Amino acid sequence: MKKKVKIYACYLLSLFFVACSSNSIEKSMGKREAVLEEPTSEQLLKAQENTVQQEKASIESFIARCGWKMVETPSGLFYDIYYKTKGVKVESGNAVQLKYTLALLNGVEIANSDMKGLKTIIIGKTVVESGLLEALLKMRKGEKAHVVIPSHLGFGFSGDGDRIPAQATLIYDLTVEQVLIPPSS
Repeated sequence: MKKKVKIYACYLLSLFFVACSSNSIEKSMGKREAVLEEPTSEQLLKAQENTVQQEKASIESFIARCGWKMVETPSGLFYDIYYKTKGVKVESGNAVQLKYTLALLNGVEIANSDMKGLKTIIIGKTVVESGLLEALLKMRKGEKAHVVIPSHLGFGFSGDGDRIPAQATLIYDLTVEQVLIPPSS
């Protein structure tokens, strides 16, 4: 359901950008009212690609300023496991306890585990940002990572309605404190 909402929001925002950029006033006919042209699928796709590319450029610039050596996944997630262990690997169904700091790309800190306590996520059951889930599935107990989540893998075009604005890139500093494996049935 959340994915459908993101796709619909993306479509509406792209529609808005395309509509605002087109020359919709028919000056040659002397009409005073604006005529909105319905964008084509190609125009919507191009607007969405431009938005993603602009965000990616901002992310890459941020990573370069920080001096991080990050891996980019096919989905667009950037991560660096800067402290590795041979601990238990995070897998679907595990309960994972995280120590974390969450900030925006501009450096504004949104939340951290010192203020809110450890975050517990049941992989595959707890609703979290898809980028966070993707990053956790690459980690092991005791590992620490920097994770940069582009907006399409975070809270998308809507934000969270509270502290995370629309189209926000999220920066996590994560430590997997505990990986609890459920008993087999």
